[in-house]
Amino acid sequence: MAENQSTKGQFLLKEKDFVKVVDADGNDLPAVPKHWGEDQLPAGASKKGRASSSSSSSSSTPTPPPDPDAEPAGNASRDAWADWAKRVKGATDADLVDTDGKDLGRDEIKAKFGTPGS
Repeated sequence: MAENQSTKGQFLLKEKDFVKVVDADGNDLPAVPKHWGEDQLPAGASKKGRASSSSSSSSSTPTPPPDPDAEPAGNASRDAWADWAKRVKGATDADLVDTDGKDLGRDEIKAKFGTPGS
């Protein structure tokens, strides 16, 4: 099988491999490969996220970190629910076992300590 001689040893960049660039006044400049360093940009220019029009805006408000006391997802592990019940709801080890001394399951912990209807 013959190799394509025109691309042998070359890397072909795709749209996702480019970033937007703006000058010091905020005016758009042509996109550049995202691996370029600041020293390869025109004087006063800076990178501003992906050049792809399909990507989300990089200037949007950053997502806040998740609340550590937030109730776990409904399908989170039994251990995640047990840890949350202890840390947030003040459950003890005795609260997390049934009358026979067996560990409560995830759904039982969720029903006992979680938000009703969640």
